[in-house]
Amino acid sequence: MSLNQLYMRFLLITLVAGPLAWVIITDDGQRFADTLFLKLGGAPEVQLNYKNLSSRVSMQSLKQGMPELEFQCARQRTDFGDSICHAKIASINGAPARYLSAFFVADRLSAMRFGYQRIYHQFLYQQTVNALGMPRVADNSAQSEGGMVMWQAGDGLLYMFSENLPPKKEPVGIWLTRSLD
Repeated sequence: MSLNQLYMRFLLITLVAGPLAWVIITDDGQRFADTLFLKLGGAPEVQLNYKNLSSRVSMQSLKQGMPELEFQCARQRTDFGDSICHAKIASINGAPARYLSAFFVADRLSAMRFGYQRIYHQFLYQQTVNALGMPRVADNSAQSEGGMVMWQAGDGLLYMFSENLPPKKEPVGIWLTRSLD
């Protein structure tokens, strides 16, 4: 075997094995692969700027601001409002996710909820800390038992579980407006 053939085989193995090892071994690679598979299923990625969340957002302006999402909207009374829009998503701010729901009172955004994959809780929590600063404790169990923490986000509050996500709790982020003035 000549040196040129040996070099070409080594190069080919490196080009195949390198990215494969990155996907299998690293957290970034696993997150990339999970997001890619969700996108291949037809769900879009969402980049949500928490600071822009506002009760001044209407159902129509939400749809116009996120045209990549296929919102299914209906008038339905919930604890968060009188209408709801729901969309399947591949990721939220880079973390593989499942859904985004927006709730409205009299056609004004009152709450937003997004569900994401459990294994990416630390990633999304740290990303939120980087974007909004250190959270405040929302309940007494926040730090020790995986309770809720909160951040000021737009004209409302964003709630997430603390760094210690309880084993049987759904990993979610919930934004609630402070008022509908």
